[in-house]
Amino acid sequence: MGKDFEAGVVGKETLRIRRIIEDHFVLNGASRIRDLPPEQFCCHGFVLGKTAEAGFGNEMYKVLTAAALSIMLNRSLIIGQTRGKYPFGDYICYSNFTFTMNEVKHLWRQNDCESKYGRQLVMRTDDFEKPAQTNVLCSNWKEWKQPIIWFEGTTDAVAAQFFLKIYTLR
Repeated sequence: MGKDFEAGVVGKETLRIRRIIEDHFVLNGASRIRDLPPEQFCCHGFVLGKTAEAGFGNEMYKVLTAAALSIMLNRSLIIGQTRGKYPFGDYICYSNFTFTMNEVKHLWRQNDCESKYGRQLVMRTDDFEKPAQTNVLCSNWKEWKQPIIWFEGTTDAVAAQFFLKIYTLR
């Protein structure tokens, strides 16, 4: 294992992953998706990262897991707001690469997605802590038709690792 560090493999892989993340948010970031023509915007998908500000560690895992899923599923990221504020907004700056739920609703109406394209703005909600009540573990996530996906209960690194493991097996 030490040989990888000596050869610079870890540094190269870190930069490769960073490029993948940057490329994803350039292609699927709110700054680009906002400007898509209606027929493309209405076919686009989103992942919701929602927190309750109960504690920084667990709550940030929810946002980071949603960000990881947005990359895996090739969807844009929505950061859920509480009382009109971003989670921990007093301490963290958010970029122009994420949407708010209000913005997605507004753009959905503005682009007339429901009447022109027959696509209702609905959210698929799966509780990661109750896998027996969902088919999330067995289904093909890329075939889901719902515009917004929200995974509840993704409060630790195990959730992100699980999704990554499943994703790489497909």
